[in-house]
Formats: sequence, C-alpha cells, structure tokens
Amino acid sequence: MGKHLYLQGQLIKEVTIPSDVTTIPVSAFQGNEDITKVAIPANVTTIGYQAFHKCTNLVSVSLPEDGSIETIPHDCFFQCSKLSSINIPASVKTFAGQGTFAYTAFTSFEIPETVEQLSTYMFWHCEKLKKLTIKAPVFSLPQYFCSYCYSLENIDLPSSLAILGYASLEYCNLKQLTLPASIRVIQKEALLYGGRFDEETRIWTFNDPPLKELVILSETPPSCDSQAFLYGKLDSYYSYLKDVTLYVPSTAVRDYKADDFWKQAKAILPIEKCKAPTITFKDGKLTVSSATSGAECITEITTEDIGTYSNGVIPLSMTYTVKSYAKAVGYEDSDVVTTTLDLGTMLKSIGDVNKDGTVDVADIATIIDIMAGK
Repeated sequence: MGKHLYLQGQLIKEVTIPSDVTTIPVSAFQGNEDITKVAIPANVTTIGYQAFHKCTNLVSVSLPEDGSIETIPHDCFFQCSKLSSINIPASVKTFAGQGTFAYTAFTSFEIPETVEQLSTYMFWHCEKLKKLTIKAPVFSLPQYFCSYCYSLENIDLPSSLAILGYASLEYCNLKQLTLPASIRVIQKEALLYGGRFDEETRIWTFNDPPLKELVILSETPPSCDSQAFLYGKLDSYYSYLKDVTLYVPSTAVRDYKADDFWKQAKAILPIEKCKAPTITFKDGKLTVSSATSGAECITEITTEDIGTYSNGVIPLSMTYTVKSYAKAVGYEDSDVVTTTLDLGTMLKSIGDVNKDGTVDVADIATIIDIMAGK
C-alpha cells in the first residue's frame, strides 16, 4: 500500500480492518510512515508475514480477544520503532519465523501461558525493553531471542524451560538471573556481553558485564558451553563466570563445586529458603503471609467434615487443618507450616451470643458485627 494511505483524499493514521476481511495480505502495510494505530477485528483469521514491517509510526495494535488468529508471522512488526502496546489474545499459539517484535519500543512485555512457540530474534534490539515475563510453557529460548536488549534488567522464565539458546540473552543488562529447576543446557554465547557501538557518534563503549548473581534451581548442574559467559573487548575475550556468584539448591552445592565448568564461578552458595508462612485467624478471616519479599503462599485446607452423608442429622467437627508453604523467584520453597483451626471449641467458649437457642457459626458472625460497630 506504500508509505502513505489515503481515503477520499484524507491521510489515514488510524486503521480498523473492515468486517468483511478475513486475511491481512503479505506485506500489506509494509513501510507505511503514517499509521499510528491498528485495530484488527474477530473476522480476521490470518495475518501475512511482514504485514506491518517497518511501520515507523505505529504505536499500538489491538488484536481480537474473541478471535481465532493463531499465528503472528515472520517479521510481522519488525522495525516498528515506536510500537509499545499490543495485546496477545488466548487464540495466539505461535510466533513464527523470526523478528516478530525486533526493533520495537516496548518497555515491558508479557507472553501468556497460552502461547506454545516463540520466534528467533523475537525481541532483537528492543533497546527500551526493561522487563519481560514469559508464562508460555516453552522448552527452549530461541537463538538471539533478546539479543541487544541493552535495558533488559528483569526476565521471568517459565518453569518448563530446559534450553537457554544460542545468544538468546546476549548484551542484556541483567544483574541477577534465575534459571528454573528444569534447565538442562546453556548454549554458546547465551549470556555473552561486550562493547556497545553508538551509530551516531561511531564510538564503542565498554562496560563490565552486569550479571553478578546467577540462581540455578536445578539439582543437577546444567551442561554449559565454554563460551556461554563470554565477554569481549576489542580483540580480548574471557569468561566472566569468575565474577558471578552462583546460588544453587543446598543439596546440590557439592555437585556444582565438583563440576569442571561451574567450579569457575566466584562463589557457589546455597539458595536461601523462603521464610515459612505465618497463619492467623482474626475477624473471621484466615491470613497467610511470609516475611520474604514477593513470596506467594500456597495453602491447603482440609476437614473431616467433607463427605457424603445419608443421615438427617449430620454432626460437624468444625475443625480445619491448614497447611501452607511459601515460594518466591530465586528462593527455595519454605518448610510446610501446619496448624489446626478448631471453630467448634471457639464456639463453645463464646456461647449463644445472638440468643437464638443454639451455638453455631452465626454467633461468630454476631461477634464480628459487634466488633465492627454494627
């Protein structure tokens, strides 16, 4: 369609795909310099490769939440240098080919759990990207996945990840990285770091590798290419693993220290455990929390009262067993805390507060209402 798009003599900047269109053709808007927004309705089922390639003023894209688009194709938004907003609906399963969002302006991005395949060079040279969350249960991080994301400080990897691909996280600004328990292979130059060339000044600048802490949740030391942690400065290259402190499960410290590759780390220390949860019951609410920052508490509540009964009168113990543990990225799971919540004993101690002739949960509700000033 060329660099400019007109309708009845008017320059078009915001595009809504018509309701009778099912396919956006290959290179449909490639090179357009005016479009800022694109809305794609549910009738569209297919997007051609390079459909929006190099739309240099495109800022936001809306995909149909109730649609059936399954694939975002090769180079679809490559070099959309101002693109900073897009939604990924549940229908999308595949980012195909390469360069899906290369050279875009995202500062944060989340890949949902419904995605099954990532593209190579997916975020290549996304120099404003600071945080990336990958919930998709992928097996590997493709080659050059986040290469030259100079601002990337935080990446959350899925628990399914087994392979950190070739140059997948090179030149990122990661000071700390956590690899899941599923990790098995770290390929060549996966975490390479080196100089940065400024296109305007034509000057190279060199900073020390930012990665100082690496947390590996795997009990088994993953296989790692000798050049995975390569640092390059002009014609000089060395492994900067010697400057990285490695945190591993406490039961695996000995194995990592015995491994010919990993023993090169600055230090190998046991991962800190999450603080065990504190369980409290107050004002009719059960509260579970951990002192570890960012921890999530996983709680299971059971009672003997659950079952199928045939009698007309069913005695209730009103006793609950509460079990909880805390987990957080970069920490080992806490110990399990168990406590018993005996509402029956509580009721007997408070008596028939609401004077209805029975001692039951309604009495607890009455006390809560009194405390609330009702």
